[in-house]
Amino acid sequence: MSEKIVNFSDKQGRKIVGTLLLPEGAGPFPAVVICHGFRGDRNQENLTEITEETSKKDIVTFRFDFTKVPGESDLPLEDMTITYELEVLDLALDFLRKIPEVNKDKIGLAGHSLGGLVVAWYAAAHPEIKSLTLLSAVYNFLIMWNHRYGEETAKEMQEKGFAMIYSTRFKRDLKMKVGFYEDAQKYDIDQVIDTLTCPILVIAGTEDEAVTLDHAQHYLDRAPSLQKELKIIRGADHNYTDPKNLEEVKTAVADWFEKTLNNP
Repeated sequence: MSEKIVNFSDKQGRKIVGTLLLPEGAGPFPAVVICHGFRGDRNQENLTEITEETSKKDIVTFRFDFTKVPGESDLPLEDMTITYELEVLDLALDFLRKIPEVNKDKIGLAGHSLGGLVVAWYAAAHPEIKSLTLLSAVYNFLIMWNHRYGEETAKEMQEKGFAMIYSTRFKRDLKMKVGFYEDAQKYDIDQVIDTLTCPILVIAGTEDEAVTLDHAQHYLDRAPSLQKELKIIRGADHNYTDPKNLEEVKTAVADWFEKTLNNP
């Protein structure tokens, strides 16, 4: 396969940086877009390994950064919202469909953590999406936020207009504006779950410190898709940092997209 660093622009002309993996051959190939989560970026080890494994199945993969620091795109992290991420995902799909090696009729989405909520919301509104994988995905934002950050952080945001949230990955605080918190509350998956009908693979870890297992169970129980599976990874944390867990996850994702995109 070949790897290319590419970029496109958001509606305000800001640069979005992504990584495109193309299988060998002329194609056209099915394609999968992978979205990172809150305070994540496209080059996290879990996402790079998942995309590389998926591309081995003769599938184009495209992952990109919504923000900078973390990420290499232009939007500052503190200005990020779910509404913005949905806009950029739509533009990313437009960009992908213009690539000659891509089969425009066989496109899937994968999303990690809050990125899982983003791709689920998008797929519910776009029946042209043929397959979906949700990785430790958020179902209800407020439940996740209160579990992970507590009501006090939300109160601080509302009083100050922002909050500093510690990142164990970067070992420092990262600033988030209240606009993110207010915007995210508009995206309750229960509002759109009835139209989430494409094949869905839901993956969750039993030791996930950020998103509890009930989020995964809600996706499985409430989505009307006729082809859906829940895969529980025993001992896995939110980012599948144990190599054995990540091996299990990336194999499951690649096999799922091979089954639902290459051999529908």
